[in-house]
Amino acid sequence: MSAGFVSEKEIEENRKKRQEEWEKVRKPDQPLEAPEPVFDNRSLYDRLKEQKDKKELEWEEAHKLKNQVKGLDVDELGFLDYVDNVKRQEEKIRIDEEKKLLEEYRSALTSMNEKARTDRIKEDLKKPTTFNLKSGIQKQALAGVKIKKPKDTDDSIRQTNNTNGKAENQSSEKASVSNMNQIPVTVALLPGIGYYANSSDSELDSSDSEIDSPPPRKRLNLLGLPVDNEK
Repeated sequence: MSAGFVSEKEIEENRKKRQEEWEKVRKPDQPLEAPEPVFDNRSLYDRLKEQKDKKELEWEEAHKLKNQVKGLDVDELGFLDYVDNVKRQEEKIRIDEEKKLLEEYRSALTSMNEKARTDRIKEDLKKPTTFNLKSGIQKQALAGVKIKKPKDTDDSIRQTNNTNGKAENQSSEKASVSNMNQIPVTVALLPGIGYYANSSDSELDSSDSEIDSPPPRKRLNLLGLPVDNEK
């Protein structure tokens, strides 16, 4: 079918749908049959004008409520300012108290640290300082330190060295004299062998002559008898 024409069947179906919807929302005091829809016979211009007037009325009602708001007078403004000042003062007092407590805590903590440091220094000063030169660690620490010996120690060491040197010289002189006394003297010689003084005897004789000049020895013959130098 062309647009603009509605069949009876379609009208009946639309009526049934309206009845079903009406049964869902119907109240006891309302009729059983669904009311027929109201058909607006007005022109399009009239309907659009009605919608425009309705929107303008809603806008005026909204702005009318805003204009009905009453302004605050001087007394009310003064009270509100007073309340704000009280709140600001209370907040300032609270912040100042927090700062004061924080400063007191920091001051107390600093005093405790200073006292603990002072006590530790006093304890360290009371303890005697001992150095164990035999330990390897302290020897390494004192490796570059020159220890000055006392003058008395140097004199005693020098005296001891002189005494030891004199004792060694005396013992060496006694040993040389005893060796000289132990040299054997030839009493008799074998036939064909003459007596000749060796170099060591001559050296000993020269050293003995320096100490104590003994009388010169006489030359002996093969029989061990003295020989006259003139012959």
